[in-house]
Amino acid sequence: MSLHTAPTLRTAATGLALAALASAPAPAQDQSGATDPCESGFVDVDLNDDGTVTEDEVQRAAQAAFAAYDADASGDVSPAEYAACRNALAGEPSRATDRSETNFPQADADGDGWIDRVEFLFGAAGARSAADSMSRGAALNELEMFVYVPAADTDTDVLGMGPQEVAARAAMTFDALDADADDRLSAEEWADAEALKNDLSEVLNMEFEQADADSSGTLDADEFASFHQWKRQQAEARAREAGADTSAGAPVVYYRYDEPM
Repeated sequence: MSLHTAPTLRTAATGLALAALASAPAPAQDQSGATDPCESGFVDVDLNDDGTVTEDEVQRAAQAAFAAYDADASGDVSPAEYAACRNALAGEPSRATDRSETNFPQADADGDGWIDRVEFLFGAAGARSAADSMSRGAALNELEMFVYVPAADTDTDVLGMGPQEVAARAAMTFDALDADADDRLSAEEWADAEALKNDLSEVLNMEFEQADADSSGTLDADEFASFHQWKRQQAEARAREAGADTSAGAPVVYYRYDEPM
């Protein structure tokens, strides 16, 4: 998993998967509005919910989110505060899903016995883009295989997810399922009903260290914002390499591509 090293697009197929998810039409129930990062597990950077991320949006989102991360209002975010907020969904009960070794081949597009990140993103992209043309029950079933859904969420919540939320939750789901962190899922990992209860604090501590530019052991508001701006720049680079349009900003799915839960 890449953190604050300069990640590049793995393959052309990766670009196609991300482009598919980025361009998937929003369901009719698509909702707008910033979310609490310590409830959702991610910073809402697409403030106008148009599927792209701009420099101004990231700056405003980071400024707003910093206060939530800084639980003790000290003016700095500690590693514990960072992990607690980013790992907010770990341990949360999730809605039952239909992932099983029986339907594993549906997501294993190349039939090699593994589901890699690209195939998983293709699955999320397909589920989201097909939602409006399927029955409500079928659409929910497809989305819930690829996207983490807290037990408290309603069907309307699930079907109303926009591109940013689908991308963020798909990334959460993949990383939680990938128990050995080898960037691919076995049939057993795919079918693990307990995976989303995993604590990813170790991964998040690594992310924190990359964001801590001065190695002080805490993040100030400038470091926090700079880290999110770096992610935006990397997202734009990925998108351009894949031939995606970045004139209005980076497609949000590229921003979420390898983000841990």
